[in-house]
Amino acid sequence: MLRDVNPSEIAEMEEQLIKEGMPDEEVKRLCDVHVAVFKDALDQRVEPASMPGHPVHTFRLENDALRQVVAEMEVLLSALEGEKEVEWGKLEWTLKRLQEVENHYLRKELQFFPYLEKHGITGPPKVMWATHDDIRALFKKVHNALTARDKDGVVAEGKLLVEAMSDMFYKEEKILFPMALETLSEREWAEIKEGN
Repeated sequence: MLRDVNPSEIAEMEEQLIKEGMPDEEVKRLCDVHVAVFKDALDQRVEPASMPGHPVHTFRLENDALRQVVAEMEVLLSALEGEKEVEWGKLEWTLKRLQEVENHYLRKELQFFPYLEKHGITGPPKVMWATHDDIRALFKKVHNALTARDKDGVVAEGKLLVEAMSDMFYKEEKILFPMALETLSEREWAEIKEGN
């Protein structure tokens, strides 16, 4: 049964929990549990193809570019944790590049989520938006730690940040995008693309 789960079914589970009155924070926590439980099934799914220029294709390209910056940040955090020479300027520059994810999140929130909500899919957008806000808060914590030259703070908050961003890439690509590709019409995709 776990092998046959699809992104829409995960969204339906979360939707039902919200309708039953479960608090948003608990639904957000359970979203992480659902992804962990169904990870094998999600990884085995053949991802729907998307054409260059399609909004999902663009989102995936952005994720690929951001993954490279996440990897750079992980190397810098490991060096900082290992008490090697601190490259504060490089850390600041890499954090600034990571913050480009903000445009990605805003487009999802303002252009993409409303279309899903029109189809009655409110749970995943609500959970993802809350997670975006958590990531935004982590950016502030890392920035503050960098400004204070607090090595331990940069490492601790930086690790949480790159983990949260990586988790969001996975949720987008394995749940959100396939579900949206199954749900939205070509006309809706064209309208979303125009909003880009």
